[in-house]
Amino acid sequence: MSKIVLVHGFASDITSPFSQPEPDHSGFRAFAPLVEKEEAVSFRWAIPHTLGLIDSVSLPAFLKVYQKEKVKAGELETLQSFKSFLDRKQPGFIVAHSLGCELVLNTLEKFPLPASVKRITFVQGDFNYDRGLPNNFDETVEYLQLYAPWDYTLAFSSLYNRKARAGLVGWKTKNVKNQLFLSYKHPHLHVSPMRDSNLLQVCLD
Repeated sequence: MSKIVLVHGFASDITSPFSQPEPDHSGFRAFAPLVEKEEAVSFRWAIPHTLGLIDSVSLPAFLKVYQKEKVKAGELETLQSFKSFLDRKQPGFIVAHSLGCELVLNTLEKFPLPASVKRITFVQGDFNYDRGLPNNFDETVEYLQLYAPWDYTLAFSSLYNRKARAGLVGWKTKNVKNQLFLSYKHPHLHVSPMRDSNLLQVCLD
């Protein structure tokens, strides 16, 4: 069993001239020491992609990756796999980032959480800001949405999906705590929180 389950967002398994697939922490670099101690573990669900030099800097190429992984985040096979993963690990905490937040919520539409879960932290979630609570919402579990209005990746996603993302403006539904999270650990502000040691305190306190 692991205390924490991490759920990465999109494009975690891309091989290109500029990037390699994320290692065991799946991009949650702040959690790397806990992953090494097996106190945290990642649920790996990304679709492997190899991009050439031109596609590595091509917006249409990344949109194709996003479209495919967004579909996968809603497929029953993916949701069943995540449910089984949670049942095996029995975590106290789930920390999801970006599109991984949608995967978690899609799972909770179909399946209940293990009784061990105390809190789910959605880090700059890439899902509709006005999405309702999932069918299997558990009032004993704390739902925490960390948002950042300066996240230009989610600003683009809002335009693409034609609706503001919860990680950009907060999740506007009841029984959810929204918290502004300031992080400047990396110039790519969408992934900066995953490198920020303050994220551990927010998620695990």
